[in-house]
Amino acid sequence: MTRNDTTVYGRRGTLWLTHNQLVIHSPEAPIHGADPATWQGLDHCYRVPMPPAGRDESQIDHFVESIASGTEPKSSGRLQLHVHEILFKGYLAAQTGSTQELQTRFTLWHPLDKGFFDTRGTYI
Repeated sequence: MTRNDTTVYGRRGTLWLTHNQLVIHSPEAPIHGADPATWQGLDHCYRVPMPPAGRDESQIDHFVESIASGTEPKSSGRLQLHVHEILFKGYLAAQTGSTQELQTRFTLWHPLDKGFFDTRGTYI
């Protein structure tokens, strides 16, 4: 059986988005409003109710709208090149033991809370 999940690993748990389901592994605290579940053999998981997908909420709808309106999609090629450079520079930094400079630049379309960058905090 093949799967096409999106998995996000955090400092205090894991999130899975799979087949229009959102499951969160939260061993430190329950997720309010979610149903307790066992997921992939893990306890302390919670199924979060997801609203049904409406118009313009799927990735395909987003790309079609971007093409029709002539606007850049959120997952643009420019962003993907930036992400790939970060990944490859990470490998190079691990190999060489030194910090690497990025050549690409990316500007977020929304403000980012400064606490997001505090790796010792509890933001994530």
